[in-house]
Amino acid sequence: MNESGAASGGSHLEQPSVDHLQRENAALADELTAARADVELLQTQLAEIGSLRRHVIRTLVDRLHAGDQQVRQALATAHPFEPASVETPPAPDAESLLGAAAAADRRSADAYLAPAPRSRLLRWYEHTSRRAYGAAVDRYRRRRRNSR
Repeated sequence: MNESGAASGGSHLEQPSVDHLQRENAALADELTAARADVELLQTQLAEIGSLRRHVIRTLVDRLHAGDQQVRQALATAHPFEPASVETPPAPDAESLLGAAAAADRRSADAYLAPAPRSRLLRWYEHTSRRAYGAAVDRYRRRRRNSR
């Protein structure tokens, strides 16, 4: 085919119409608006969850302190002739908790990276494959020697 035929009657890509592009743009804008509304809803729900979480934690801490006070009062009233000496262990600080977590991580990493004990089946397979390889090498050498 010559150049004029290729330019006039050859295959060319059909350009999308302006109307088609505008409809596609409007559809994408609608999807974007819906996605933004979903994001706003999720952000609101996350804020509510965070607020509820903080409320639950505060409630649990308050109940813990109230229970601690009740135990102290019960011990004080149960033994009126003996002084109530309730020793509570000190609360762990953040550094000791982080240190314990790091030690646990190291132990689990060491256990993961340690070589696994070799099973009897694996040892048998290695032994057999070595024997088979050795036998193949012997056959090859024998053939080479006999062919000379």
